[in-house]
Amino acid sequence: MTSYTDKGEKHARGRFVKFHHITFWVGNAKQAASFYCDKMGFEPLAYKGLETGSREVVSHVINRIR
Repeated sequence: MTSYTDKGEKHARGRFVKFHHITFWVGNAKQAASFYCDKMGFEPLAYKGLETGSREVVSHVINRIR
């Protein structure tokens, strides 16, 4: 039987050093990329969509401003 009160021993907290990339799957990629650029200080870097020959997926690559 599973007991939800006893979750076992806790691990020591790790340290987050850095990351290479994060992928978000969203319903409206243009709106999401625009939000991150306007509100959180990112900048557009690359685009993949109908104009570049991709008929199934639209991707916006954004980069943090250094």
